[in-house]
Amino acid sequence: MENFVFKFHPQHKKILDIIKQNTIGNVHTFSSKYGFNIPRSNQDFRFNKKLGGGALNDVGCYLISASTFIFNDLPISIFSNLEINNKLNIDIRGSILLTFSKNRSALVSFSYDNYFQSTYDIWGTKGLIKTERAFNVPKNMKTVISLNQNDKIKKIHIPPVNQFQLAIESFCTKIKYNSKNNFEKEFLNQALIMDAVRKSSIKNKVIKIKY
Repeated sequence: MENFVFKFHPQHKKILDIIKQNTIGNVHTFSSKYGFNIPRSNQDFRFNKKLGGGALNDVGCYLISASTFIFNDLPISIFSNLEINNKLNIDIRGSILLTFSKNRSALVSFSYDNYFQSTYDIWGTKGLIKTERAFNVPKNMKTVISLNQNDKIKKIHIPPVNQFQLAIESFCTKIKYNSKNNFEKEFLNQALIMDAVRKSSIKNKVIKIKY
């Protein structure tokens, strides 16, 4: 199983419930930012290409996973731009436009050199959902969802949880009870999308994906 523990935080289930209830209407746009400033170090795997370094592998992958999670679908095409540090030969920031069926799209940005962000927005025909801390949530942190409708903002507070513990418990439960799962299919599709992101950036063109 690919360890995207953020999916197990209850704030995202609450967001999916709001979407299913048609509270914000038809959802067409997902946007997300995840990044931070970290000092360059030869001892840090993030800056070592041989160890899979780079912002796409480290943080951009979360945004791709979040977009497919929210849309419950896979993108049909990718257009991306990765900024490569020529000395380190890794990407240090990037942006991706993912196009989905039904005229839906996701625009995501990630970085090793920008002010800290860990958030996503979902834009619908009748409203907007915003997260304040979407991905790396400490176990003692309360999360807040903003629901924007009719020029009014409703704040929804989610109590602190340990999302790592919830992820491990879910995994163990599925193994223990032999539950059907699609772990392999999920991370192979994720890898296929990541590969398309790299190809799009290198070729500077839209890459269509066949699953």
